[in-house]
Amino acid sequence: MSMAYAIERDGTVSTVPPPMQLFLLSEGVTIQAALTLAANLGIADLLAEGPKTSEALAIETSTHPPSLYRVLRLLSSFGVFSEIDPGLFAQTATSELLRTDTPASMRSWVRMTGLPVWSETFAEALRSIKTGEPVLSQVVGSEFFEYLSAHPHDGALFNAAMGDFGRGIAEAVIHAYDFSGVGTIVDVGGGHGTLLSAILRSNAHLRGILFDLPHVADGARALMASAGLADRCEVRRQPDSERGLRVGTEEQARQRDANLAGPDVPVTRRGRLQHRKQPGGEGVAVRGHLLDAGAADADGRKFRRDVHGVDQDQGRADQDGDQSQGLNYLARQVLVPP
Repeated sequence: MSMAYAIERDGTVSTVPPPMQLFLLSEGVTIQAALTLAANLGIADLLAEGPKTSEALAIETSTHPPSLYRVLRLLSSFGVFSEIDPGLFAQTATSELLRTDTPASMRSWVRMTGLPVWSETFAEALRSIKTGEPVLSQVVGSEFFEYLSAHPHDGALFNAAMGDFGRGIAEAVIHAYDFSGVGTIVDVGGGHGTLLSAILRSNAHLRGILFDLPHVADGARALMASAGLADRCEVRRQPDSERGLRVGTEEQARQRDANLAGPDVPVTRRGRLQHRKQPGGEGVAVRGHLLDAGAADADGRKFRRDVHGVDQDQGRADQDGDQSQGLNYLARQVLVPP
């Protein structure tokens, strides 16, 4: 009989029989709920200066002490926080990622994945599996980005989560591409500008243009201003008539990008980080395999896309393409005009 493996509280590895393996898989929503609670309550920030008891954390977060203790115990079983003594919890390398305003923070990402809109849509997953069509618009009454525009709290969390994701790749992009011969960068669907601002900060000669939906563009202006880049980056609001930017076929997306950036800006979206000189300018596609996370990761992303009609980490539904290889996939296009 095949066995799965589990990590014990003391860090040792043990085998888990199939019934327990299935039980643990069925409890995934419980684990995610606990993780989201910890992120929303800011537990990692409260532990930044050292260990604290669950009682003290409950007082600081205005929560029920025994209930919070059980949440922390559950998370410590998965390496998120560590119970170093009964009732006394400390930070771990994993829980450090839940801190606010640290370079590698994933707090906004975790909070975004816990938004009710995802669970409400998954509750109707059977309809999607039977029809092959996403059900999010049927559940919330609008397309995804229209929903975010109408729900500012969820929209702000989504954009902050995209910022978390962008920070994770910005350094790699900066080191992978030589921008010395480039004058202007155009980031289409660039969110709040996390990636673009990082490129501009590292290349003082560059200017930038960022396109996104109106409610997102306002946040981008604020980020550029706070980074001291307002005079080097123009933020343009994408017209309502162009809201198809984030969905559709590759050819449709290519044409939309060209329309936004101008007729002389070639767009390339193929393969890994690319740079192609063409008549009239250059195109750079920051689109690559970042992490070999296995087939389960890729299949999970495809399942989410089938149900929601949007990839949480890409902000747009993509064609299967290289995702079928079982890799954590990032899609982003940065256009370099002449």
